Amino acid sequence: MLLNYLVSHSLADPASYDKLQEVPLELLNSTSDYEHIDERVLLTQAGYLTIKSVSQDGWVHLGYPNDEVATSMARLYCAELLKGKRIRKPDGPSAAEVLAQHSTADIIEYFNWIFNSIDYCQYPVTGESQCRTILQVLLVGAGISAQIEKHTALGRSDLEVDAGKRHWVFEIKFAQKPDAVSELLYRADAMDKHRMERNSDASRWCLNPNRENLPHGRKFLHQYQT
Repeated sequence: MLLNYLVSHSLADPASYDKLQEVPLELLNSTSDYEHIDERVLLTQAGYLTIKSVSQDGWVHLGYPNDEVATSMARLYCAELLKGKRIRKPDGPSAAEVLAQHSTADIIEYFNWIFNSIDYCQYPVTGESQCRTILQVLLVGAGISAQIEKHTALGRSDLEVDAGKRHWVFEIKFAQKPDAVSELLYRADAMDKHRMERNSDASRWCLNPNRENLPHGRKFLHQYQT
């Protein structure tokens, strides 16, 4: 029932998965019937969101109470993105196994398969932020630890993933045109060289508009590995 409700409301967009939600305090204390209740209030009442902080002007910041709930929400989003399908190739390894044991080329192929399983008309990928968040949602939904826009002393990373003994740091660029790929990868390499030198398994990828009759019309094409 919760998924059916979210699908018809703003939080059905996977881009909202990792963002703190803001609502006025009085909205949390108000009563509404099911058809008119704010989805953020519904999630708070159901225990999927909890109050993280309250600002001086009376606005409340809501977030997931723990990792278990965050994973449950990611699985709800996965069910919508993939129409209930499992995040695993038929007769193939799981996403966790690919990230923990396989090559970067295998991971690129796997991520392309995931993206091309999504309904492009309903969930188009038109920029870096959508790419990051969709990957995060699908990976967390598959039981993999994944964080986006993580800030450390070495700078901000687009996507960080823990898989077995590996820690992946992905820098994702989105190319509007095919001839922009090389420049974007060069920029990413120049910005992150110092940081990436401290990570043994690190890649920079570019999502390139290379059609090739793919459902999403886009695929991960290029990567540098250090």
